[in-house]
Amino acid sequence: MQYASKKSAQEAHEAIRPTNLTRTPEQVQPYLDIDQYKLYCLVWKRFIASQMKPAVYDTVSADIQAGTSYLFRASGMQIVFKGFLAIYEEKQDITQDQEEGKNRLLPPLEEGSSLLLQQASCAQSFTKPKPRFTEASLVRELEKCGIGRPSTYASIMNKIHSSEYTTIEIGTMQPTELGKIIAQMLEENFTSIMDVTFTAKMEDALEAIASDESDWKELLEQFWKDFLPMVEKAEKEAKVPKILTDIACPKCGHKLEKIWSKSKYFYGCSNYPECDYTTAIEALSFNKDDYAEGFDWEQPCPECNSTMNIRHGKYGAFLGCSNYPKCKGIVNIPKKGEEIKRRRR
Repeated sequence: MQYASKKSAQEAHEAIRPTNLTRTPEQVQPYLDIDQYKLYCLVWKRFIASQMKPAVYDTVSADIQAGTSYLFRASGMQIVFKGFLAIYEEKQDITQDQEEGKNRLLPPLEEGSSLLLQQASCAQSFTKPKPRFTEASLVRELEKCGIGRPSTYASIMNKIHSSEYTTIEIGTMQPTELGKIIAQMLEENFTSIMDVTFTAKMEDALEAIASDESDWKELLEQFWKDFLPMVEKAEKEAKVPKILTDIACPKCGHKLEKIWSKSKYFYGCSNYPECDYTTAIEALSFNKDDYAEGFDWEQPCPECNSTMNIRHGKYGAFLGCSNYPKCKGIVNIPKKGEEIKRRRR
């Protein structure tokens, strides 16, 4: 089978494929370790599947009239020709109900015939947001939008994670507070660039320059003509808004605000500068009962014998020297069942 290329710059890259299609995974398994075998299975099956016919489904829908007020619909689907699915099928982020409905069959029905009601149930459903992206589903979305190439997807994922814009939780990508703030500020101040089609159009324009079909000076001139005013405006106006909460300030009674600083929020009094109360987000929800019993909360600094204060860092709560940064002594606060450890920061 032949396919039209999506990106001209990608045409020179050779695909990863089996050198001999007759060497099935079963035949080469004795010569490979488990990881090599799994990789070969993936490459061989995907390549063979790409040369096969698409799958064919039969779909049936029936409208069932109940009296004059209600209309029900039953739908079913069945694979009548597996095609490439006989060799390879990608896993999808679908619910159990959707999985069961893939091959659900309807009984023989005739128009105008009466049906016997065996059971009826009423359930309220709500619109659910789309599931969080996995790395694989995000790559598929980038491909769908015409953004990037196979050679750049790994660096895109690495950039997202290394910049701490996302974390991986149960296989899905969850945005961090920093990621949400960055996205919010970019969408508010650089609307045209945050359009999902911007990157794809820019890649096409750069490819046109590479193939001598366009002038790079004209592209830069047009880009900076629109981009520079946005930058100048953002430098003057862009800021992270403060979020007013219902929590009373323990110092003056006014409401606390969530204020962004560097890479996280903290609480500050809305009556500032009259009241200068501030505290970490974690401090208000901190509960000593969640930690090991018998831990000495009043112990002195192991380095200089000064008073220790409860502080909150990337890896949770700890005791830090009150003379920081002159003294960097700390004591980890163990969870229940953990041992007490001391280290230098």
